[in-house]
Amino acid sequence: MERKPTAKDYKVITQQLEREPRNLVGIAKWCQEGYPQVLVTYPVLEEKDELKLFPTTYWLSCPKLVEEIFSLESEGLIQQVQEEIMADSNKEQELTAAHRNYAQKRVGLLKDSDLTKLKEEYPGRWKVVSQSGVGGIMEKEGIKCLHTHYADYLVNRHNPVGKIVDELLEDRFLDSSLDGCSICSKED
Repeated sequence: MERKPTAKDYKVITQQLEREPRNLVGIAKWCQEGYPQVLVTYPVLEEKDELKLFPTTYWLSCPKLVEEIFSLESEGLIQQVQEEIMADSNKEQELTAAHRNYAQKRVGLLKDSDLTKLKEEYPGRWKVVSQSGVGGIMEKEGIKCLHTHYADYLVNRHNPVGKIVDELLEDRFLDSSLDGCSICSKED
């Protein structure tokens, strides 16, 4: 269930990201300790009367998860996960559906005025917003980031890449809690 961030959430998120959040519209998931874990961001930024894209709808904010997934990526797991997905037609279809659902969610966040402006003034950007998948990736471009897929999985539970990441995290870090790290509790 998505909700707007409170002042306390905003402080925690700023601490998690080590910067002010951009385009934050809500929180989609909290960790078991009650801290924001996945943020919802608005699909476009308005800068000098121009709409710029911000296609990552679900942003993983938990510093512990970000760190652990970065470790997986640095060990070459992106390629391994991509090969696993492409070797299984069911997983490939699930990923296509996840991309489609992600694009629909992104479009659903748009204000009518931004939707109209994108369609009329920025057709190329409209195509990215309406047709790209998880993290703004066009369907056949492959997997570029495990973080975005995992954030989508935590929210929707229907992303095969995110599911694989979840299993890898569970297998590798079973002895340590991935929730309630000290970074988030600094703002309590």
